Amino acid sequence: MSTPEDRIKSSQLCELNLRAFRCFRNPQSARLAPLTLLVGQNGTGKTSFLAGVREILRVASHHHDPDFREPPYDLGSFIEIAHRQHAERRHAVTDSFSIGFRSTGSPMESITFDATFAPGGGGAPVLATLCWSDGEVWIRDIRNATGFRTELGCSRGAWRLPPLTNAPGHSYLYGGDPSMDRILRNAAETGQPGDLQPLPGNSLDVPTRNECWKLRALYSASTVFRATALADAPTRSRPLRTYDPIRPTRDPEGASVPAYLADVFARSPLEWNDLKENMELFGRSSGLFDEIFVRHLGKTESEPFQLEARKWGKTRKGAKHNLIDVGYGVSQVLPLLLELFSVDGYEIILLQQPEVHLHAIAQAELGSLFCKTVASNRQLIVETHSDYLIDRVLLDIRDKRTELNPEDVSILYFERDDLEVTIHSISIDDEGNVLDSPAGYRKFYRDELNRVMDY
Repeated sequence: MSTPEDRIKSSQLCELNLRAFRCFRNPQSARLAPLTLLVGQNGTGKTSFLAGVREILRVASHHHDPDFREPPYDLGSFIEIAHRQHAERRHAVTDSFSIGFRSTGSPMESITFDATFAPGGGGAPVLATLCWSDGEVWIRDIRNATGFRTELGCSRGAWRLPPLTNAPGHSYLYGGDPSMDRILRNAAETGQPGDLQPLPGNSLDVPTRNECWKLRALYSASTVFRATALADAPTRSRPLRTYDPIRPTRDPEGASVPAYLADVFARSPLEWNDLKENMELFGRSSGLFDEIFVRHLGKTESEPFQLEARKWGKTRKGAKHNLIDVGYGVSQVLPLLLELFSVDGYEIILLQQPEVHLHAIAQAELGSLFCKTVASNRQLIVETHSDYLIDRVLLDIRDKRTELNPEDVSILYFERDDLEVTIHSISIDDEGNVLDSPAGYRKFYRDELNRVMDY
């Protein structure tokens, strides 16, 4: 059985690369970890960064054009997404932007994916190129007038594959076609190029047997790569006094969370007890609530229901209160807790300001909860403005309260300079100290603290 430390080392995103994307004009590489914290002033591209993560994962996983306007992110059309050197000159836009990532673990020890986007019909971004690489060999799709053409190669040469005739508009990568494996296997076994067409200037007729094997492995990895990411909105749905049963679905604002809780309550007592116990442990440690309940207002599951919470006193339990009658922070944190504790949760969770509407104690407890969550092989990328949350993560690393090591946490500081933003990747040591941070990192908080101390 794998240990928590083993699970942390399994497949995960370890780097995101951006070029000419929103406020990131120059090529940027940001280190991702099991727990990545995005910090910086408002308007420095943190939400755009999260949107870039979601869309590049969907393109890599499903091989289709992205949707940069899907909630909770709406980045607009290509002209709003591609970097502009001059904010007042809308025509001063680059002709493309790119997003990419590096992933470690299965299906390969290290694999990179990069995609370039160009303006498409209606002004929406469309894929111009996509490329998979393991550092030694690569496979690339390039959009042309009829769809895509596929090229592959290594440091010694490059080849083109014949156009697909049975899938117009698709390619061996975009849309997928298994005949690439047959072509590479034939080249490896015969030493002849077969359907491989050397690109102009290529003096090699065919890749070596070993290169063919690596290309086959890379192609196989590209077809099975799947990384699902849940994007959470910064403000969750308002609580209601009464809910009608509906089919529970996931949404960024958590509107279906009450229905999901009611469904688990009715369908699986064992799952409900585990979920309830985990939520109540956080509720008690954060001071938000001590117990959570689903209360049906009729005799059947098809009738309306309510969510209730209860606080305990020193010697007795308090009354149950409708969720709408308790602090707003309870309803705002429930969607987050549900996703973190769900047995069928997403591998990667993208969070925007999860601390909204939470007291400082609850914000700090979120930091501890995030550390525990990523120790069970989940990856969190969190945009936050909470010093309490960040400090708790650093303290939990120092005090070894979980299996996390310092390298399992990455702090990304977004710093604006005129019209551009630079992402600084900051690491921490065993004592929870921030290493090699730029001068602007948390300067405002230090200055304010000094003012208070001098008062």
